[in-house]
Amino acid sequence: MESHKFSIVADNGINAVVPIDFWENLKNLLSEKFKKDEFAAGLTQILDLTGEQLKRNFPHDGGSDSN
Repeated sequence: MESHKFSIVADNGINAVVPIDFWENLKNLLSEKFKKDEFAAGLTQILDLTGEQLKRNFPHDGGSDSN
């Protein structure tokens, strides 16, 4: 917290299918929320947005998904 730095980390498979500016947009959104001391709201919002991408690009298959 004191360094005012954070990282967003994703694997190559996810990175290959999200929009080109997806991570940059998340970074900017989170940075703005953090500046307002809205830490939980910012994290919740970027997790929701990331979850939408995961659902869209990696839909759950109850028959073969094991994790």
